[in-house]
Amino acid sequence: MSVEKLVKNIGKLTIGKDEVVKALRVGGLAEVFVSQNCSGAIFGELSGVAKFSNTAISRLDTNSDELGVKLKKHFAISVVGIKK
Repeated sequence: MSVEKLVKNIGKLTIGKDEVVKALRVGGLAEVFVSQNCSGAIFGELSGVAKFSNTAISRLDTNSDELGVKLKKHFAISVVGIKK
């Protein structure tokens, strides 16, 4: 997937691992994206939770610093989800 999809849905984003996991548990996300340099432990945890909620999870070709800039935030972003 591409960062452009995230930029188009900027008003419908959930940012951060903890917030994304909470939203996945209640079935509130359509899709989850992780940055290129997101740790394997975080990716594994998200994959497990996403499997139970039937939500697609994709790894981006962008690192967390670039993702933060493209989403107009002043911090790095490793995990982001698009709300349903």
